[in-house]
Amino acid sequence: MSRNRLTPLHPLWLLGPLGLIYLLVLGQLVRMGLFLDRGEEARVRRLVLAEAELKPPRAAILDRHGRPLAISEPVWRLVLDAAPAQRRYTRPGNSFTWEETARELAPVAEAAGVPLADLVAVVRDPGRCRSVIAGRLSPAAVSRLRMLLRAVPGSGLRLEHGWNRAWPQGRSLAHVVGFTRLEGAQDPEPVVRGVTGLEARFDERLVGAPGEKRSLRVAAAFGINPALDYRPPEPAPDLRTTLDAGLAARLHGELASIMARFRTDWAAGVVLDPRNGEILAMSGLPDFDPNDPGASVDEQGRLVGAASPLGWVVPPGSTMKPLVVARALADGAIDGDDRFPQE
Repeated sequence: MSRNRLTPLHPLWLLGPLGLIYLLVLGQLVRMGLFLDRGEEARVRRLVLAEAELKPPRAAILDRHGRPLAISEPVWRLVLDAAPAQRRYTRPGNSFTWEETARELAPVAEAAGVPLADLVAVVRDPGRCRSVIAGRLSPAAVSRLRMLLRAVPGSGLRLEHGWNRAWPQGRSLAHVVGFTRLEGAQDPEPVVRGVTGLEARFDERLVGAPGEKRSLRVAAAFGINPALDYRPPEPAPDLRTTLDAGLAARLHGELASIMARFRTDWAAGVVLDPRNGEILAMSGLPDFDPNDPGASVDEQGRLVGAASPLGWVVPPGSTMKPLVVARALADGAIDGDDRFPQE
């Protein structure tokens, strides 16, 4: 019997197929490197490369002492962010029933605090590519969801980092500081826009330069190699104002007392530094909570108290008339011979 005879246990039976696979892969790599046309190259790049824009936090608005009037806090949300063909519940040949999908995702729905039926409906929707499932998740929920999502690879669900705008001073400076809104919350790149006050006036000034992250798609398109390319975002510098949060709180309290005492429809006040004209505080009633402006909407859908004292037109009282006349004379709007009717 020949000693060179190949038996089923001989190593060449294993090395031969592996070598053939190696040669096929090597040939494919050579072909792609030398003969890949631009159209095919673009298609391959779309399949294996993931590009993401990294948004910096919106710059803080501070008072004259550095106390925060508006800040951006880190927040996590659970999103569906994958094409139907890439999701295990909607890809071609999918065999998951509604009940099987619900059984797999029940722990995820519980951790995210969303109804299970709503979650299943979203992930099984063949016409949906992106949706925000839950926002402002607690640290405990994020930690639990990280583990649960690993157990359902290909679900299309992932945790997404973002920023939540908050106004620590609440109502006392609501008119001056204003608030923001999130435009396109269901889009891949939602945009924060200033709506009123300083948030709107300095909207572009508060936005920094976005960064970029390019990575390779692995592990069902969600694992990545962060070493491919990374440019960190550059936040804008904080906006320091002349406002004083302490004075604003006292002014707001005084206005509330005046309204209660004289039963007025509205009240407004401004505190100025007489040495340089800097605005130290400005407040008005009725007002709203910038952290929850939707709670102050009337029956017509209008925001109660949204009108800023800056826009209110009122006749100057006796103590203010000298200031108005002095400014008008200084600007040349009037001269000493002008006369005005008492009305």
